[in-house]
Amino acid sequence: MESIPDLVPGTKIPDLELPDHTGRERSLTEVAAGNPLALFTARGWWCPKEQRYMRELVKLQNEFEVAYTQIVVVTIDDPPD
Repeated sequence: MESIPDLVPGTKIPDLELPDHTGRERSLTEVAAGNPLALFTARGWWCPKEQRYMRELVKLQNEFEVAYTQIVVVTIDDPPD
């Protein structure tokens, strides 16, 4: 796996390619499709704090949609079976 440089203000985030919820490899550029993208990280669904965080993020989904912004969450969780 390629090492990711330290992220500091003004640094461009690498165009990560990771499996989506279906297991298909997708890049951030592909998901964004030319629109803004909000990238979040999560420790995993096992964590009660993360569960609450994700529920609150879902409540904002309509606001992101109006702004033509994709929500991407990178987590250590395995895709659902």
